[in-house]
Amino acid sequence: MVLDVDREVSDAYAVTATPTVYVLDRSLRIVGRAIGRRDWASEPGRRLIAARLKP
Repeated sequence: MVLDVDREVSDAYAVTATPTVYVLDRSLRIVGRAIGRRDWASEPGRRLIAARLKP
């Protein structure tokens, strides 16, 4: 999680709305992006996160 008060990260990643969530793989490559509010504690949200945590 990044608190980007100077918009340095927002500008680098072309963030146009908040919240914006980037999903990174183990190599820190962006493999997904969600713009807007999401329920990450829901079953679909948990499945997405679990799938990305697998080796």
